[in-house]
Amino acid sequence: LEAGLCLYGHDLDEDITPSEAGLTWVVGKSRRDIAAKNPFVGAERILSQINDKTLVKKLRAGLLPSAGPPAREGAAIET
Repeated sequence: LEAGLCLYGHDLDEDITPSEAGLTWVVGKSRRDIAAKNPFVGAERILSQINDKTLVKKLRAGLLPSAGPPAREGAAIET
């Protein structure tokens, strides 16, 4: 989650919706109508998650280390 940007295959992929990745802002207000004349691929699932937050089952989160470099993929993180 470097610079707050999503990386396809990690933060976003075919199984992670924009709602789960924290990207609901990319779905324009004019496209949020489920009865739209030209719905987009995945509209039913994505719009239902936007309207009902309990349907979002995953949450993208970033970790900020107190010291040292950022953790990379596969690094052990101790709490």
